[in-house]
Amino acid sequence: MIAAHAPGDPVRVWVPGCSTGEEAYSIVMLLQEQAGSAKRNVSAQVFATDIDTEAIERARSAVYPGSISADVSPDRLERFFIQNGDTYRVAKTSATAWCLPSRTSPETHPSRGSTSSAAATCSSTWTASCSSG
Repeated sequence: MIAAHAPGDPVRVWVPGCSTGEEAYSIVMLLQEQAGSAKRNVSAQVFATDIDTEAIERARSAVYPGSISADVSPDRLERFFIQNGDTYRVAKTSATAWCLPSRTSPETHPSRGSTSSAAATCSSTWTASCSSG
């Protein structure tokens, strides 16, 4: 996807119902890996939204139980996470620098051209530069 993407155009992904944020952070990590494999710098916008305020807070914390080690490769754990006791936090130098899940809905999603503050916040906080480094 990254290798075939037109230079200068951002890759845009929307994760509705982001819940714990796992899917959104995983997409950012995959974009980073693909940019590295393609040796390209790519602008990416990942929109993670949910209408549940508690889910958004959980996603923003970017903290997951130690049991994720059963599903996440050791390489990805080392590259994208910081272990703290029996939990893992998404490293600030990776996905959380780009990811701030926002409370919004399809009606206020940035792709619809909404001017709501939730949509504007989501759009601006999720802009990322996926680079090969």
